Amino acid sequence: MSLYLILKFVHVLLAIIAIGFHASYPIWLSTFWIAAALVLYVLLIVGGLLVYSPTLKGQIAALEGAGPGSPEYSRLSQRGTVVGILLAVDVVVIVFLMVVKPTL
Repeated sequence: MSLYLILKFVHVLLAIIAIGFHASYPIWLSTFWIAAALVLYVLLIVGGLLVYSPTLKGQIAALEGAGPGSPEYSRLSQRGTVVGILLAVDVVVIVFLMVVKPTL
C-alpha cells in the first residue's frame, strides 16, 4: 500500500469524523453540563494566560532581582496562590460536571 493511499484514507476518514462532530454541536451545546464545562474551560484558559502566567513571570523577575524577601516577590507570590486556587476550583467544577452530568 502506497503512502498516497494511506494519506488519502486518513484524510477521508478525518473529514467524515469532523462532519459528524460538527453536525452534533447543537446537541452538545443544548446540554447544560457540557455547555457549562466548555464555558468554564474557556475561563480557565483565559485566566491562566492573562493572569497566572504574567504573575509567575513577574514573580521570577522579582526573585532574580530583589530576592525572596522583597515585598514585590511576596505580593506576587500571594497573588499567584490566590489565582492558582481559583483556577484549581474551576478545574474541580469542570471535573464534577463531567462526572455527575447534572441536568437543570
